[in-house]
Amino acid sequence: MAASRCFHTATDPAAETWVGNKAARILAGDASGAVGDIRADADHLGLSADQRGAADRACRYLENNTDYIQLLGIPRQKGT
Repeated sequence: MAASRCFHTATDPAAETWVGNKAARILAGDASGAVGDIRADADHLGLSADQRGAADRACRYLENNTDYIQLLGIPRQKGT
């Protein structure tokens, strides 16, 4: 949820939708696609390193824990 604050205010209902879309992609086995989406969103908005800090931390977490996500039974999307 912290990553969503890079793109939405705390009271913006779109933040929940943003999180839900990323979570759905991760649960479908496409964590790398979610990472790509998050980084593309930050790039598109031209966020500075400080502004995109939480988003970058979320991306690093997903990248560093892909194998653990697999252990939880979440399938990796074919080709990743």
